[in-house]
Amino acid sequence: LAVNTAGATTFTGAVGGTTALSSLSTDAGGTVAINGGVVNTTGAQSYGEAATLDAATVLTSTGSGAITFGSTLNGAQTLAVNTSGATTFTGAVGGTAALTSLTTDAGGTVAINGGSVTTSGAQSYGEAATLGANTTLASSGSGAVTFGHTLNGAYTLAVNTSGATTFTGAVGGTTALTSLTTNTGGTVAIDGGAVRTTGAQSYGEAATLGANTTLTSTSNGAITFGDTLNGAYTLAVNTSGATTFTGAVGGTTALTSLTTDAGGTVTINGGAVTTTGAQSYGEAATLGANTTLTSTSNGAITFGDTLNGAYTLAVNTSGATTFTGAVGGTNALTSLTTNAGGSVAINGGAVTTTGAQSYGEAATLGAATTLTSSNSGDITFGDTLNGAYTLAVNTAGATTFTGAVGGTAALTSLTTDAGGTVAINGGAVTTTGAQSYGEAATLGANTTLTSTGAGNITFGGTLNGAYTLAVNTAGITAFNGEVGGTTALASITTDALGSVSMTGGRIKTSGAQTYNDAVNLGAATTLQGVNVALMSTVDGTQALTLSDSGTTVLGGILGGTTPLLSLTTDSLTTAAGETHLKGASIHVTADAVFHDIVKVFTDVTLQTGGDLTFMQTVNGDTANTRSLTLD
Repeated sequence: LAVNTAGATTFTGAVGGTTALSSLSTDAGGTVAINGGVVNTTGAQSYGEAATLDAATVLTSTGSGAITFGSTLNGAQTLAVNTSGATTFTGAVGGTAALTSLTTDAGGTVAINGGSVTTSGAQSYGEAATLGANTTLASSGSGAVTFGHTLNGAYTLAVNTSGATTFTGAVGGTTALTSLTTNTGGTVAIDGGAVRTTGAQSYGEAATLGANTTLTSTSNGAITFGDTLNGAYTLAVNTSGATTFTGAVGGTTALTSLTTDAGGTVTINGGAVTTTGAQSYGEAATLGANTTLTSTSNGAITFGDTLNGAYTLAVNTSGATTFTGAVGGTNALTSLTTNAGGSVAINGGAVTTTGAQSYGEAATLGAATTLTSSNSGDITFGDTLNGAYTLAVNTAGATTFTGAVGGTAALTSLTTDAGGTVAINGGAVTTTGAQSYGEAATLGANTTLTSTGAGNITFGGTLNGAYTLAVNTAGITAFNGEVGGTTALASITTDALGSVSMTGGRIKTSGAQTYNDAVNLGAATTLQGVNVALMSTVDGTQALTLSDSGTTVLGGILGGTTPLLSLTTDSLTTAAGETHLKGASIHVTADAVFHDIVKVFTDVTLQTGGDLTFMQTVNGDTANTRSLTLD
């Protein structure tokens, strides 16, 4: 049947209800009213003019004929189009009178060419769909809008409903959409594995993944999730534009993994990202809220570029956490915490926070690194720290090394600034170069500090802690502050290479002090302990007091290069133990007073510019074999 008129064509009753027509055509130029509820053909149906529905309508082609609306379509009725052929909407649908609902069945194709489809209820496109114009699909009554198959077409698509939007098949797989937008207020399900656009993608409502998914913008379009995102599948977001997660990700159903590619930016604004596996942020990242990143099954969490944002960040995984770029370089984080159980790699050269930094797991440095807290936040390494690079820790708060430092890969150097405290609790710090502890230091375990490349090891402030300290370096060991003033060390030992500088006034131990290398005094100094041994030279125009209840050993020349001001062993009230003279000479410019027993183990010359006093006995180690010259 072909109906040709520029006037009104009306089908009041069912068409083909008992015997299907072969085909039905109405020409362009007039109107067609489909009022009978049914049109059945074995072949094609083509409505060339503006069409209206006046009843709930089903259009069926049993022989895969094309069903085409060549102009607009309106009417507050349901429409179901059933054909294995091509369904085409050439004009706007529901533009003046919204359809109640629109359904096309599976098995053919549907082309949406009129720019808009408006219904009060649901829209369901069961077959492969194409866009032939920039398109807006709207349901004014919160109806679901569903693409049951693939969707393609180099045009924009906006889906506006407070109901459920579903993409069952791949979107833009053969012909990328220009852009894709879903509005706020409903849900969107991305079930087809891929969405590809040349421009932006914006998912305004709560989103779920129903398959492993890749979202791609080939021309730097922004990809935005405006609400939550959930689904136990992988998600890869590929764009050189801006990627934004506005809501929590994986909050109710953790993603399997999340990856964003390099080249653009990623903004994490929703406060949490939870995956069972890995998270990889390939581009420059910013935080827009206090944020927790969690992998529940040991997945790696990686920032492949810089990370900024004035918010807290907690990274929780038993896998590897990696900061490839600088953290807080342009906008300092509030705080940064990584949990125990995995590893953390600090590869970007700098981490800056206003508050605390806490690295709970084994840490490695991948570049020369500066850690800074601008507002006196604590900086804590909760486990071991390794990496052949320099480390500078700058905070007026507490710096803590809980585990061994440089145990498997020695740091190049380690520096902590003045103004806070540093706790060395891991038993060992090993560097190839210098170590400088600028603030008040405490030991929380028996400790060995080693520089394998003759670096200086310096304590710039006080040093306390009831533990042993061994310092091994061919460089200068410097005690610039009082040692053991509030809590005496158990013992101190320095190795034979290098030298020791004492400018802090007092070194107190509950046990032995053994200085195997040359000592230089930069202040009047008291060494207080049990068995104090100066095994090499001692120089410096300062007073030296040895308060030792055990055996004091003077194993080298004292004042040979720079005479000491004075030398005192013990005092009248605390005299105990012995002093063993094993060096060839002692030179002081003022008094030398020995309150304890003196034993001479080699020929010794004592030269003083003041009084020389022996308060107890003086003997040789073997009778009649040693000389003692007093000058």
